[in-house]
Amino acid sequence: MKGYVPVVAAMALCTAANAGLVYNNGGPDYLNGNEMTMWTQAEDFMLGSATTLTSVDFSMLDTVGGLATWDGSLHWWVYQDAGGLPGALYANGSAQNVNAVFDQNVAGWDFYNFSFDFGGGGVAVAANTTYWLALHAASDWQNRDDLYWASTAANNTFFGAEDFQNGGVWSSNGVEHSFALYDIPAPGAFALLGLAGLVSRRRR
Repeated sequence: MKGYVPVVAAMALCTAANAGLVYNNGGPDYLNGNEMTMWTQAEDFMLGSATTLTSVDFSMLDTVGGLATWDGSLHWWVYQDAGGLPGALYANGSAQNVNAVFDQNVAGWDFYNFSFDFGGGGVAVAANTTYWLALHAASDWQNRDDLYWASTAANNTFFGAEDFQNGGVWSSNGVEHSFALYDIPAPGAFALLGLAGLVSRRRR
């Protein structure tokens, strides 16, 4: 299920100037990603102050192009931490007010900036507590539609985690992913800066 594909690398900076930004894991680096239709992908986060999360920005790449394989479904989960992997379910739902904006095509891959609201009054989170945000971009887990949560540069958090076909077994995927969290309604797409390089990276 893995392969090597040449990618034109682009170093990007997520510059969410909007009020309400409470967590920024980084903008897309255009190097890699993890499949999010047959898998559920997750990333950890921790906030310095308690708040109620209302919205998310994240970067998705589509190897087919034009989001042609996306069925329009986007689901989210927030988990508690269990030793560096998602643990007990904390909150979940279907993404509300989903907005997808084309970013750019890199070596034949289309990148999109997604934003959505949690809905239902948001998700209240405590300070200095590790949580996991999980995303799945399909109505089921049976078909691989080649939609990927785009990577970002490595940072000081845990690598992302993934669960295959909703089996409930999480494992590290060795990749950091691009996303930001807000405590106001979704402000829209990432602002991206810079391009450079040529690389070949492994993609799952």
